[in-house]
Amino acid sequence: EPVKTKWGTISLVDAHVTLLRAACKNPRNRWFLLLSDSCLPVRSFRHVREVLSEHKTSIFDMASKQVHNDQRENIKKFTEDIVNGPNLTETEKLIKKLVVDDPCGIQVHSQWCCLVRADAETLSNADDLAVWYDAYKTMLPLDLVKRSFLLAPDELFIHTYLRQHVGKQYRANARMTTFAHCCLEVDSC
Repeated sequence: EPVKTKWGTISLVDAHVTLLRAACKNPRNRWFLLLSDSCLPVRSFRHVREVLSEHKTSIFDMASKQVHNDQRENIKKFTEDIVNGPNLTETEKLIKKLVVDDPCGIQVHSQWCCLVRADAETLSNADDLAVWYDAYKTMLPLDLVKRSFLLAPDELFIHTYLRQHVGKQYRANARMTTFAHCCLEVDSC
């Protein structure tokens, strides 16, 4: 069933997960690449295939440490009242875990990534996505995303989710995956 998407919302992550579910039905699929018409591979298909065959872990275009820190601090400011209240809901507990309890809880990356099958299956088989989606809707209100105070959910979700579910030992390759119109590092755009 198609997912209605809107820029800057968790619906883009939901569409990504929906695509992964469909792609995981074919047991021959080993890598799952998400691209769009606003970006293109910086290398030929042959080169991309060779690079993928060399790696055993997913590949993300990760932002710099400064961008990670800035996003975490901004999210912390905007969610301070939520995470300090009594009787936290499951959504609020997750926000607290990501924003307060784990200093590296939120990871910043381009949405365009290359996932190994195990990571694609972790996302496509997830039974807690509703809580995660609610947390991201709460942490990243669209008006703040539009005004560039916060990045969009699709730039913060996939790696963060995998790291939280696999654990701190989760490893992925950090390398540029595409050339895109968007830039996570505003100072260098």
